[in-house]
Amino acid sequence: MTNLYCDGDSHSCFLPPNQKITTGHILAKRYSLDLEHYGFPCKSPAEIIRSAVRYSLCEQDSFMIIGMGVVQRLEYFTDEVPNFYNPDNIYKRWLEEDSIRSFQIYDATRETQQLFHWQYMEANVLFNLLQLHDYLSYNNKNFIIHNLGFNFNIDSDFVFSNKIYDQIQSRPRFINMFENSLHQIMQDNNLTPWDHDQYGWAGHPDEKGHSAYADYLLNYFFMFLC
Repeated sequence: MTNLYCDGDSHSCFLPPNQKITTGHILAKRYSLDLEHYGFPCKSPAEIIRSAVRYSLCEQDSFMIIGMGVVQRLEYFTDEVPNFYNPDNIYKRWLEEDSIRSFQIYDATRETQQLFHWQYMEANVLFNLLQLHDYLSYNNKNFIIHNLGFNFNIDSDFVFSNKIYDQIQSRPRFINMFENSLHQIMQDNNLTPWDHDQYGWAGHPDEKGHSAYADYLLNYFFMFLC
């Protein structure tokens, strides 16, 4: 094992000025792996899933940590040249994805928001992650899938999500979809996001927050890496 593939949205990489160390950096250094960080701000669930599939096709000798961030994002096609946060060219991006942009549902008009049921969106992401998990397992990839957002909420009365909770829980490579998400760990340990004034507890971890989250992931990392 030579590489560490790390992915996610801004919660995997967006640090305050003069800070550079993320969860991915800490885990890569701990196990002497070369970090390949594909996370960037506003990355949608669909992009994160496609990115993992694209990477899996490269036959890299890698351990993959796939982080799911904000769920309520859709994406659209554009011919505009991409411009995304990438200090010191640390983070990678697929050229094939340059035509894709995302937006959060909450940024849309009220009428548009009503077209997208939040429980449907959460459950649909879990169904898609389930397919990604089984695809990677079938192709003998070494990976974990973890939650950079808030805990997923599965309502037994919401018929669309029927049985998805049990299926996710039965697969140990799903780490923290329903409890101990990044944001829960930050709140439980009073690790205030560095941009709390702007985003509240939905904000981004600083290096201290990334270190605490890396400590949490290390147990699972060790379990599957060895």
